[in-house]
Amino acid sequence: MLTDLVVVLAGAIVYKDIETILYGLIMIYANGEIINKIVKGADARWMVLAMSSKREEISKRIIKEVDRGTTLMNGEGGYSGLPVDMLLCVVDSQEMFALKHIIKEADPKAFVIVSQTSEILGEGFKNIHSEG
Repeated sequence: MLTDLVVVLAGAIVYKDIETILYGLIMIYANGEIINKIVKGADARWMVLAMSSKREEISKRIIKEVDRGTTLMNGEGGYSGLPVDMLLCVVDSQEMFALKHIIKEADPKAFVIVSQTSEILGEGFKNIHSEG
């Protein structure tokens, strides 16, 4: 993509045609999106696991503001042996910013793991019954 950008900028300097520059930038973006879909998979989403004592507040806000479901889990710290409150949520790229903002605002000390997934099956995502 960087090479494409250099070529478009060089063309902009030489030809000074705004339409060609904009067309080139649109094509770079579209090309990048297509490559991401092929490499990462069309069903790629983000899985967020947050450890926070404020998981109920975070969960309610995610359901209300992002319109995504959450799973609340109980865990135990392997080192400390203390109970750990956990929240699991899966979102797409557009929802990721809002989700991180909610967690940061509700509990700045939350421990958050973000992982990209290749496929999500179930309600709100791909139909589990369509899989063979």
